[in-house]
Amino acid sequence: MPIKEVDTVSINKLLTVIRRRKLAIALPALLMALAFAAYAYYLPSRYEAKALLTIAPQANALSVQTPTVEEQLVTVREIVLGRPLIEKVIGEFALYPPTGDAVEDVRSRIAVDVVSAKAFHVGFQAEDPQLAMRVANRLADLFVSQTASAQTQTIAQTTGLLQEGLQSLRGRLAVQNERIQNYKEKVGGALPERLGTNLKAIEVLDDRLQSANARIATDQSTRAAAVKEMAELEKRGALEPAVSKDLSASQRELEQRRLDLAKARAKYTEKNTEVKTLVRQVNDLEKAQPQGSSPRAEPSAVTLRYLQLGAELEGIDQRLVSERQELTLLTSELEANRVQVQTVPQHESEMALLMRDYGTTQASYQELLAKQNVAGIVAGPATTGNGLLFTVAEPARPPRTPYSPQRARIILMGLFAGLGLGGLIAFAAEQMNTSFLNAEEFCAFSSLQVLAEVPTISKVDGGRTNAERVVTVRHPSSVAAELYFTLAEKVRQRCQGKSPVILAVTSATGGEGKSLTSLNVSIALAKSFRGKVLLIDADLRRPMLHDYLELDRHGKKGFGDLLLNPDDDIHDYILEYNGLSVMPTFGRIANPLGMLSASSARTLLERISREFAFVVLDSPPIVPIADGHVLTNLADYVLLIARARRTPRELFKLATESLDCSTVIGVALNDVDLKHSRYSTAYRYYQENYQVKS
Repeated sequence: MPIKEVDTVSINKLLTVIRRRKLAIALPALLMALAFAAYAYYLPSRYEAKALLTIAPQANALSVQTPTVEEQLVTVREIVLGRPLIEKVIGEFALYPPTGDAVEDVRSRIAVDVVSAKAFHVGFQAEDPQLAMRVANRLADLFVSQTASAQTQTIAQTTGLLQEGLQSLRGRLAVQNERIQNYKEKVGGALPERLGTNLKAIEVLDDRLQSANARIATDQSTRAAAVKEMAELEKRGALEPAVSKDLSASQRELEQRRLDLAKARAKYTEKNTEVKTLVRQVNDLEKAQPQGSSPRAEPSAVTLRYLQLGAELEGIDQRLVSERQELTLLTSELEANRVQVQTVPQHESEMALLMRDYGTTQASYQELLAKQNVAGIVAGPATTGNGLLFTVAEPARPPRTPYSPQRARIILMGLFAGLGLGGLIAFAAEQMNTSFLNAEEFCAFSSLQVLAEVPTISKVDGGRTNAERVVTVRHPSSVAAELYFTLAEKVRQRCQGKSPVILAVTSATGGEGKSLTSLNVSIALAKSFRGKVLLIDADLRRPMLHDYLELDRHGKKGFGDLLLNPDDDIHDYILEYNGLSVMPTFGRIANPLGMLSASSARTLLERISREFAFVVLDSPPIVPIADGHVLTNLADYVLLIARARRTPRELFKLATESLDCSTVIGVALNDVDLKHSRYSTAYRYYQENYQVKS
């Protein structure tokens, strides 16, 4: 399946359009250039003189930073182009225009150009070079004088303003510093600089919290074990009284004190006050017992163990209370530190804003302080009138060449304008021209295949007469002849080897090279095809084959005559031309449509096709004449002819819509500019290496 290329704007297409429309482009360019040249010639010459001014060192003394070039240009323009200075120059040199405002006229002729950060030009334009020089120098002198007289007043005003600014900035610095200190006191540990300390504290608190939880878990486990063991001891009688009911009251008290002492010793050491007190009480009660009293009953091991566990349980409970209190404190402290860490970005942003404002104010204060110090140094010489802001470094001189008009540039502008206008005209002409330039454009428009692109024969091969354009005979080694042979081979392939074949060659309208193509293709078929080939000039209204073959029409009979006498011997109407059988038509035939539509015409063609393997019909155009439709219906296949840069697309579409497209084998595109096509290298190679040798 053939691939259709996208129709895009390329350099090759652009150059092709320029070649085709060169006259439409060149003529407006030439006319516009001449018009602009005439305009430039009649314009009066104008001269410009410039004076160079520089900035003195003390002019920048009150500024810590040198003014930019744009700031200097604005300052200079405001003074030089001011109405007072211009009116003084107008009065001195009588610069009154014939019409209009004198101030605006002079202002339009003054030029201020910045040369560098400390130098600029003041210029003036006039038709007299001497006048331009004098006015430029006067403008420079007036500018220097006006700036010098204003310097003292400027310094005094600047000093007062600097003092007021410094006082205001001092107060602002104090307020901002107090605001920063208050914020630090309010935030405390959440300041950005405390972030590392807070993170370390969180790490330590986290470790302590884990340790406290571990101790609590251990104590709770120990307490549970003690409670369980005490329950077992209770079952074994640990709570049964060890004191006998037969004892006296003093003996029972003694035994009770001994039991209390055992409990105290389970909980405390011998140095404990409670232990010492119970020991003393036990000793006193023992001494008070009468002689011969029954011995004391010692508590059992179960009871002692039970008492010991009870004492341990009390100690564990006390530790758990203390540890839970510690855990609560650690959790609260850890949460507070985490909140401080989380709020650090917010406080950091607030502190950055406060510090930025403080830094900006402090920088402004230092800048004004430096300006005040400089102002104190400059004030001395400025008050004496010696500190000029600007000086004239180079006075203006009379110009030798005019500043304007720049005639070469004006003519060049006219040329470019003409080229632009010509380009628009060429573009409009291309848009209105709907013809095909080459096979690519045709394939983008129609699904029919282009079998060959034939170049402009008269230009390529130098022929002048129609006979010279039969290139398959007169110039058989030319590019056009080779393309006709290629077209003949493709036609034979499209006919699928069928024999005999009746091929109708037609076009949408006249003047598209239909007859010339029919003749050259028929000759190519006759030379490359084994069967006999017959070319019939079937255009009964405007026959052309006899002109290409240079035949004398007087007393000759042709195809039109055979249609009137269809039973005649066809060989009496056939001529031989370079191996090709030709049946020309020598004159216009009356009622050609009726003759071609008759059944005798079909019978005649069938009789002819029995003697010839290939019959080519040079048919009339499709759109303006009905004869072409009759002949295409009589033929087996149809070859359409289109002419590059001439056949409109709408007309070709109308022709194809009126035909049976199943019999159309393709299109031959005539008059193609192969010399400037993208395939020109291949054709040039053929001409240099094949055509010359043959």
